[in-house]
Amino acid sequence: MTGTQWTIHRTGGERTGSLYFGQMPENTLEGARAIMELVASQAIPNPILNIQCRLLSDGGGVLMHDTTVDATTTSTGSVTDYTTASWQGLVCDPEVWMAAPAWAAVKIRPPMLADFLREWGGKVALNVGLYGGYVGVGAAVVAQATALGIQDTIICGAFATSELNAAKAGGLRTMYYPPDEGNTGSTAAEILATNVWAAGLPKFVGVSAASSDAYVQSLVSAGLTVHGYFVTTRFQRDRLLGLGCTGIITADPVYVAKTTAIHRSGGADPYTLNAWPAGALLADQGNGRGVLSANGVRFDSVNSIYFVVPGSRCPIATPTSYTITASVTFNTIGADATRSAQLILCAPDDRATSGAPNVGAGIPDSYSFLFRANGNLELYKNTRAGQLNSNSGLAALATTAVTGGQTVPITIQVTPTQIIVTRTDTGATR
Repeated sequence: MTGTQWTIHRTGGERTGSLYFGQMPENTLEGARAIMELVASQAIPNPILNIQCRLLSDGGGVLMHDTTVDATTTSTGSVTDYTTASWQGLVCDPEVWMAAPAWAAVKIRPPMLADFLREWGGKVALNVGLYGGYVGVGAAVVAQATALGIQDTIICGAFATSELNAAKAGGLRTMYYPPDEGNTGSTAAEILATNVWAAGLPKFVGVSAASSDAYVQSLVSAGLTVHGYFVTTRFQRDRLLGLGCTGIITADPVYVAKTTAIHRSGGADPYTLNAWPAGALLADQGNGRGVLSANGVRFDSVNSIYFVVPGSRCPIATPTSYTITASVTFNTIGADATRSAQLILCAPDDRATSGAPNVGAGIPDSYSFLFRANGNLELYKNTRAGQLNSNSGLAALATTAVTGGQTVPITIQVTPTQIIVTRTDTGATR
């Protein structure tokens, strides 16, 4: 591969989505097919499918991230409690565990590693996470990859050096995920001393996107081939690539790999299909996001403070003048009627700010619009200095309080000199 490598975490991950398929069930053949079709349609170069592999009690390799099957299937119990025969009876329930109605009619089974390698081995590069705390899983991957003749298309990744020994001995590429910056074993010298890479192959290392610039640069300067994880914003992507990373690990490869909007007004709205669009990961809370309601409109549950980047429509092509329309529903009104739905606008990049004054350096200037359950419409200016939380110098616009289940339409018009907020059901505007 030449150019940036885009590793698709958990075959698209339970947290990502698409304009066509909805959320992708992690570590499944169906999820891999859907995300690879989407990646191909968007011409994403150098894709790498990431899976997590564990061993059953009889030594069979399977795709499963967690130590148990509880989260992603209709069954319970540790992965190691199952045999190859009993594993065949498991059924995934993505419509429940991901709240992904688009997959409700698809009967999905967690695959055996052998089945996954037979379908995808040699067709796309694979990053195989060796999970379980024992070295046998690496040996199983090496044996199956060798039998299929696909050793050169696989990277074996692990947080424990012992789990990489079999892959190294088998001549496979390996990726070590060292302790986070500042912990014992995290320096470039300590990482190099692990010697977990076969001779002549790249020394792949995965580092958190939260790592400092200086730390990432120290690893690159030491000759390590650095990939950053888990990247949810284009800002993170640009920073890491600028520091010398050659790969990005993300659950949302379409949004993160692109530089333009990937969905235009006038096309099918993914939310009407009960599907999260690409680019709708939570920008300020890591990889997760809220839950879609039955009619595909809810971002998250009450009392959660999250911002979701509508990345399929960003950046705006002509940002000097535009209109944002939104519909806000408070399913129930609690004792605190100051609870609000918020929109962040006029931000120069896709980092999320907060409704309170910003703290720390580097937070982008922007505006936060708040619509409270008590009917107040408020506009705050977020600044790098973080000194303002005062409706941008304007008093709140009081409108009629909201009732439970009521949907309120909002329009925000942005021009080079004004931001005009309108509650269109009452005509209140400022």
